[in-house]
Amino acid sequence: MSMEKKELWIDKGYVTIPVWAGASLEKLEIFCGEDDGRAEKVFEFRVPSGPPESGAEKSFDAYLPVEPYIGRKLTFSGNFSDLFFLGIQNTAEKPAKDSGAEDAKRPSLHFAAGTGWTNDPNGLVYHNGVYHMYFQYNPFDVNWENMCWGHAVSTDLLHWEELDAVMFPDENGTMFSGSGIVNERECLGLQKDALVFFYTAAAGCNDWTEDKAFTQRTAVSTDGGQTLVKLDRGVVPPVGEESRDPKVFWHEESRAYVMVLWLYEDVFGIFRSEDLAAWQESDRVKLEKGWECPDLFSLADEEGRKRWMFLTADGYYYLGEFDGYRFRQTAERRCAYMNKAPYAAQTYSNVKDRRLLVAWLRLSFAGENYAGAMSLPRELSLTGAGEDARLCLKPAGELAAWFGQQGAGKPGKGDGQCCGERDGAVYMSVGCDDAEGQYCWDVCGNELSYDAANGVFAVNGESITIPAGIGDFAFFLDGPILEVSADHDTLFGAFEIKSGK
Repeated sequence: MSMEKKELWIDKGYVTIPVWAGASLEKLEIFCGEDDGRAEKVFEFRVPSGPPESGAEKSFDAYLPVEPYIGRKLTFSGNFSDLFFLGIQNTAEKPAKDSGAEDAKRPSLHFAAGTGWTNDPNGLVYHNGVYHMYFQYNPFDVNWENMCWGHAVSTDLLHWEELDAVMFPDENGTMFSGSGIVNERECLGLQKDALVFFYTAAAGCNDWTEDKAFTQRTAVSTDGGQTLVKLDRGVVPPVGEESRDPKVFWHEESRAYVMVLWLYEDVFGIFRSEDLAAWQESDRVKLEKGWECPDLFSLADEEGRKRWMFLTADGYYYLGEFDGYRFRQTAERRCAYMNKAPYAAQTYSNVKDRRLLVAWLRLSFAGENYAGAMSLPRELSLTGAGEDARLCLKPAGELAAWFGQQGAGKPGKGDGQCCGERDGAVYMSVGCDDAEGQYCWDVCGNELSYDAANGVFAVNGESITIPAGIGDFAFFLDGPILEVSADHDTLFGAFEIKSGK
């Protein structure tokens, strides 16, 4: 194939990009202007080059929002076939994304993008009755690449509507993970109701930015989170080769915004700002086995004492003390995850009186036109007190309400089972009264088992090792996803299984 191009005069809101998932990748550059010589580059993606073999069926169309370019010409350039360029069209509408209610192979309560690759939840913020969930997203394949921010919203934490992606790779880098807040203190010259987002511009992940470094940047929304505008203010310059994943919150006691940031290996940085424009580093924290996607928040233990917790991507958490400047770990490292499927969890901002968490579920959904999903939202608390306190990740109360009274209970040891089912989603809670017993459960054709003496838990023959002697489990089956809670919600795992619908 030789270099080709296609020109489109844009008069509608989307451009279709044909996707043959899994084909070899080529660079697609998109310019805006009269000709390539004077035109401005507005997008650069690495997309599947076209049919891997003659007659191969297209997987899906990706819909690129181009409303800002209506009335202008876009030129698409790259080493692609005529068939690929033929599929690039300007269209007014995109089809509704598949939903679990319509497709028995998809989850109905867990968010999964209609098509494409999904990973880390980003910018989780509650605003005007809406839970916003942005996420790492590749619209153009079912593999990691082209990190953008996708966007979904919910009013009940269970049913999600996927909206247009809001941020795309630019001259500063691809859009890595970050967080969001409501601008309650009217920083950056913006109204109090604006939403402010913090993200990593990951330079070097495409040819466009190969000579630049990672930076932490700011974007804002003044329309309730529908569109995000990137700012040149509030930039945190490079503090490590690939420092990333800023999580920002207001620390009332020291009257400043705090940003926690992964720097390198198991080292994290803490930065402070009073105005979201200028940031100063106040601490570096080394956390054994800690790795990227940090979160820092406080919870009350069972004695009512406020405890700070540093959470990292693999589910490791570290209890300690935080004064707005420095974090000091005071208890041993623990892990909240049963297996490697949950990852890169983040908690919501601007939610009053509870701490809600969503994790990425690293599930492949082989053969489908989407990969990855989000966990059910979980409400965090501490069980126990002092240095022995442990993190509980109880599914949000909305889930119990969804299943109704029959699914709201949870047995202790020897109490048998509680079950609930609604719209194809299944809930089962079981007690294990013998600390050395062997247990087996059939959940919609999926075989689950637990050897209490040896701590071996298995799903359809896939075994993992968890603590022995656990007395309770809860199973949430939703299409191809099984979530498991155990040991009074202090352990959490996820598995890809046979559909329960």
